[in-house]
Amino acid sequence: LNDLVDVSKGRLYLGHGMCAFFIFTVHIVRLVIFLALFNVPFSSKKGAELFGLYVAPFVIFLAGLISSIFICRSKGWKSRRVVLYITEGVFLAYIVLFGYYFAYFAELYYGNTLIGFGRGGWLLAFAILVAPVFLALFFMNLPFAQTLEIITIAFATFMIIVPLLYGGWPEETDQELIDRLISYNEDYESFCYGYQKEVNPCVFMTKLVNYAVPGIVICTMTLAIVIVSLFVSRSNRKAFVNKKIIKALTKQREETLMKQKKESESLLYSIFPKPVARDLMRSQSKTKAIPESFQSSLGSLSSHANKTFGRTVARMHANITILFTDIVGFTSMSQSCSPYNVMHFLHLLFT
Repeated sequence: LNDLVDVSKGRLYLGHGMCAFFIFTVHIVRLVIFLALFNVPFSSKKGAELFGLYVAPFVIFLAGLISSIFICRSKGWKSRRVVLYITEGVFLAYIVLFGYYFAYFAELYYGNTLIGFGRGGWLLAFAILVAPVFLALFFMNLPFAQTLEIITIAFATFMIIVPLLYGGWPEETDQELIDRLISYNEDYESFCYGYQKEVNPCVFMTKLVNYAVPGIVICTMTLAIVIVSLFVSRSNRKAFVNKKIIKALTKQREETLMKQKKESESLLYSIFPKPVARDLMRSQSKTKAIPESFQSSLGSLSSHANKTFGRTVARMHANITILFTDIVGFTSMSQSCSPYNVMHFLHLLFT
């Protein structure tokens, strides 16, 4: 999850910022205009309640943005996965606040046709005023489990719990629906009774506009968010696994190269005196820090040695005696004796 936050932190910042901007422009600005038009002072009880109801989700998303930036940029904060939990908490708090918002305006959204969106228009209100915030889940790159949890709770809250508690799904017959429409506007009478068809146009259009179209849009958006999140989550998991594999292979290759380097150095120390071997390796490291293979290392050092030995590489050694000797019959003896006996003979002879 820490790697997911590192990859997606820009998207998380953008999601929090867009949600805060949407709430500010659609809700807070609209509230200020509404209170100004109806001369409702902010200091009044209703004005304070409405202002607090709209400002609270804006503050929550803004706080989520600030805390996410702070955690991701803080070097001392190792567990950056906290940002994902903060984001989930922000969306859940938004659901709770706007669930209360719908309950607060239950009469406006569920009962009154002349004001607001009318009976059944709460679906349209949800699609316009609340649901756009959840579109940020398309690109915020949250884990699938968190996205599914947010969408499930939102769908249950706004489509089931609150509407059932406050009459959002009215049980009325077609005739009751027609009578209710006529009671709001007498012009509906000619429209509702002027057609002799099996399907009454008033009933059909009312249910289509207030229930069917917004419901289909909301359900389609919900399914789209869940499906996109599922595929994105799978893609993130594959990318994470591939990253780990590449990291392991790179580490293995580096260890192999370092082992080959040590082997080549050990071989050089066994062939040349230590000062000469160090001089060769020091000169070669300026052109090639780590050899790609053991064979290429030897070839490179051999060619470099040929160039290096063109200059003076002598060293001063004190108290050194050089003995040139020829042992008569050594060749025939070494052919007839075992290597151990030959080496033992040489050891006894020179020590």
